Amino acid sequence: MVDYFALRLKLANRPPTIGLHPDGSPAIKSLIGVWLISQVGGLVGKKRLVNLSQVDRLLLRSLAGVASLVRQALTSQQKAKRAS
Repeated sequence: MVDYFALRLKLANRPPTIGLHPDGSPAIKSLIGVWLISQVGGLVGKKRLVNLSQVDRLLLRSLAGVASLVRQALTSQQKAKRAS
């Protein structure tokens, strides 16, 4: 009985995913990826942080892919500010 509750607690502490993406990170729905990007864009004050028409859709289906897109966009934004 204790093992059952330990397993339930372990599962409750994990974020909901739809499995693993081939890159090894948690798989997410692409709509969630788009939403995450828009939330980060709103926080940094840029309406369209990433041009989604130029993004491979597979990147939007993995947490690591979304993080990579956001990191690239923020890095290029910082470089543009330094150049000005």
